[in-house]
Amino acid sequence: ADDPAVLIYFSIYQLLSRPEEPQHFPVLRKMLSDFALAFTLDEARHLYAFAMNHCIGRINSGQGDFLREIFSLYKESLERHILFEGDSLSPWDYKNIVVAGLRLSEFDWVEEFIRSYQGKIPAEHRENAFTYNLAKLHFYKKHYSEVLKLLQKLEYEDVFYNLDAKVMLLKIYYELHEIEALDSLIESFRTFLRSNKLISEGHRTNYLNLILFVKKLSRVRYGDHKRRLKIRADFEATRQIADADWLREKLGE
Repeated sequence: ADDPAVLIYFSIYQLLSRPEEPQHFPVLRKMLSDFALAFTLDEARHLYAFAMNHCIGRINSGQGDFLREIFSLYKESLERHILFEGDSLSPWDYKNIVVAGLRLSEFDWVEEFIRSYQGKIPAEHRENAFTYNLAKLHFYKKHYSEVLKLLQKLEYEDVFYNLDAKVMLLKIYYELHEIEALDSLIESFRTFLRSNKLISEGHRTNYLNLILFVKKLSRVRYGDHKRRLKIRADFEATRQIADADWLREKLGE
């Protein structure tokens, strides 16, 4: 009981074997803050990953308060250089930190982070990661013209940048009521999803359902509450949808 390493691993075991019991995460969270630096950086990175994965599971199950928790974990592990491998920051950690901050509306912090840590991204990914995350920031701030300019500079070799960029465009065209551009994008997006072998079936289903509901919503006439209620019922009955929170927001408008 006096050994921090034993206590940390035991709390991780409790977290994994009894995820529904709320008392285990705060114990692990405090011990990470108190003792993580006693481990090697590589092992500390794995310890933080257990806590972050738990938060992701809780967020995905609808417990939005864990978004603040994972953002705190990201910031703490960043400040302690635990997220770094050598002197490099993974472009995926860079992206995940940005998304967590944006979802919490921490816009000033996110912009400073994007610019300050750009140089820590491996050179082969740096320009794309910086451009994509800056576009994401402008999207959350509703600076749609800036997003469109930045997306033109993005290299689309990575399938996930490609998917995320298409989703941003989909939302922008919907928000701006650019129905002709939206319809054209929907068709090209569908073709991309069905033909690209790197996309898993689960992801493919999620994005196809997103497209389906965006198209349905774009066709609702103002004041047609019956049609909107039908779409809402269909939405609530569909389990796999990418960006479900954004769609729910649009349904409520």
